[in-house]
Amino acid sequence: MSAFQDFGPLSERRRAERQQIKRKRLMMAGATTSVVLVLAVVGVVVQYKSDGPSDSGDSDGSSASGGSPSMRAFHTSSAIQVMCSSTDYKNACQSSLKKFVNESSKPKDLVRAAVSALVDEVGKAFNKSDSIKSDDPSVKDAVGICKEMHRYAVNDLARVLGTIDAHHLDQLPKQVHELKNWLSAVAASQQTCIEGFPEGDLKSKMQTAMTSAKQITSNALAIVGKMSTFLSLLHVSGFHRRLLEAKPVEPGYHEDGVPSWVSDSDRRILLSKATKHLTPNVTVAKDGSGDFTTISDALAKIPKNYDGRYALDQPRRVNVAGL
Repeated sequence: MSAFQDFGPLSERRRAERQQIKRKRLMMAGATTSVVLVLAVVGVVVQYKSDGPSDSGDSDGSSASGGSPSMRAFHTSSAIQVMCSSTDYKNACQSSLKKFVNESSKPKDLVRAAVSALVDEVGKAFNKSDSIKSDDPSVKDAVGICKEMHRYAVNDLARVLGTIDAHHLDQLPKQVHELKNWLSAVAASQQTCIEGFPEGDLKSKMQTAMTSAKQITSNALAIVGKMSTFLSLLHVSGFHRRLLEAKPVEPGYHEDGVPSWVSDSDRRILLSKATKHLTPNVTVAKDGSGDFTTISDALAKIPKNYDGRYALDQPRRVNVAGL
């Protein structure tokens, strides 16, 4: 038997061993890259927290003023990305927030910026209706409705900003239901303005004019709805611990039958009238049995300068899909 008879198989085994070692190195390199990426994401949160004050620091517990200007700008940009991650229109979200914040902005400033951006866009959108000139009575009525809806939207946004300004950052999640109610009213005002126009070119133009405002409204609703998650990710002083300790709150009804999202003041008013016959201002029923067939029509006909609560009755038996 030749001494070189097994040389071929031996070479094959050594080649296979070298390939196996190479594959292991590639796998280790890939795993290392993945770990680095994960650490980079975690580092954004950790760095944002480490540059902020301790629990005994700033009253907002949310300062990001430490470090160099470039590092602070990086933290703000990262916080914006975290905040916009829950929105449907992320590019619009990031570009709109950047107009209202800078490298010294705190998390509360970012929350406020989401609404400030909406104020700006709502004003631009509704002002488009002022440029519409027509002798058509239906168009004139539509322009009038848009002006009225603009005033409603401005008032609702003022309430949102006032609530944000009046509460400590870690108390804002408790105001989520109220904030979402007002922001939803802003969205309804936008749609009511559009629906006021008769079918045709003018309605299409108004729809286009409202596009950006509707996107920013959607983003603001998403940001407010995910506020607890946002603050937890940024590890706002003390908030993360309280969030973990708090029991989850499920939407539902109080024992008296009032929805849990109704504020205490409104709840007391409702209960005080529970034993009386409460007559609604209008009734909305899609089958035509009420005063209006859509909620939008009912909102559009609220008298100017109406003082007090305007009650709309919507019978449960009616299918309200599409209202």
